[in-house]
Amino acid sequence: MTPKRILYVEDNFQNRRLVKKILIAKGYEVIEASDGLQGIIMAEIEHPDLILMDINMPGLDGMEATAQLKSNPVLKSIPVIALTANAMRGDRERIMEAGCDEYLQKPINTVQLVQTIERFLKTPNGTTPPATPTSVSNEQKEQKAVPEIVQPATSNITLPVAPIVEIPSQLDPSGLPTLQHDYVTDEISQQTTAVSDSTEPVAPIAETPSQLDPSSIQNDRKVASEISQQPAE
Repeated sequence: MTPKRILYVEDNFQNRRLVKKILIAKGYEVIEASDGLQGIIMAEIEHPDLILMDINMPGLDGMEATAQLKSNPVLKSIPVIALTANAMRGDRERIMEAGCDEYLQKPINTVQLVQTIERFLKTPNGTTPPATPTSVSNEQKEQKAVPEIVQPATSNITLPVAPIVEIPSQLDPSGLPTLQHDYVTDEISQQTTAVSDSTEPVAPIAETPSQLDPSSIQNDRKVASEISQQPAE
């Protein structure tokens, strides 16, 4: 975007350098003129957006230069801000009657200067811009275009409830040992039944010597003694 152009008419070089530095820092383009006549010539050539006019200058002073600028149909719409050290009663009225649009007293307050320039450069002659209707964004338009969704009424539906499964932690701990004992008893009973049902033959029990008849033992000894007494052939 092209920066706004400001014509500064001032015979004091130090003042011009100070104001120019401030305005350039704010993004403005500054054109300089050292007296009233040169200011009129530069305004006709450059057509600035705003003019800062010093009042007390040798030759053509600021009020006369401003009167000639306002009489020019091409330049009269350019706002002129007067900068002066005159603080006497009636000075402001005379300066405003000469055609200046605003009046700032020296020494220059830089903040006030910048605010005044910004106010005038928003619209011609510093008028307040008309209020513009608030634009409606595309997102808001889409939201308005979407119809409202009506949620249907919820019917009274009874859903089946799953049965609650008892987890091991909910069992009675006293029942666990009983279950284990019953299981072992069943195992022993099954094994006993299996043994009793077996049909295999049982070997006879040999008779031990303690169960023999004592008289038979004596007879055996007598026979053995007789055999031993027979002579050998």
